[in-house]
Amino acid sequence: MKKFLSLILTIVLSLSFTNISSHAKENGIPQTIIVVNEQGEEVELKLVKTYTVKAVNKEEKLHLTRELGGNEYYSVFKGSAGWVDYAHPYRTAAAYTGSLTLSISDSISWQYNITGGVTTDIFTATLGITYGKTTTVTQSLTVDTEDKYTKIYAFPEYKKYSYEIWEDDAFYDDYIGDASYDKVTGVEFGVYQ
Repeated sequence: MKKFLSLILTIVLSLSFTNISSHAKENGIPQTIIVVNEQGEEVELKLVKTYTVKAVNKEEKLHLTRELGGNEYYSVFKGSAGWVDYAHPYRTAAAYTGSLTLSISDSISWQYNITGGVTTDIFTATLGITYGKTTTVTQSLTVDTEDKYTKIYAFPEYKKYSYEIWEDDAFYDDYIGDASYDKVTGVEFGVYQ
């Protein structure tokens, strides 16, 4: 019981974003990180394992025509690509001994980008997506610390969908700008020791 309570006390969960200092990167994920341990000492940890967990696998290629304020707008799908936000881990957990668990059961917000003359109203009308959408991710990872200081990072994984937005005119269609959104598709866990 004492060891169990000690383990509970050593787990540190952080809901805020953490900046990661890295010396080398391979495939985007930091290979080493520098953290400050509970004694206030800087410690360099090395990546030992990664786990990718998918929350959503549905491909979206929206092409809608909508009228807004007397003008008709439409979108042209340009493509999609997956990416992981290694600069802003969603959560972390750390421990010195025993097993370490990082659990997530939260809604993670999508990211949006519009350029040119595209407004949020035009974005919503042509893509049928409102700002503030989220994806619920429920995952857990447990690892053995092997009696070494161990830290787990959970990095949000996204899929970016890109579109051109056009105004449909009788004689000549006008290019308005670009719009994209990054939909949460899962979490990539990085285990460092």
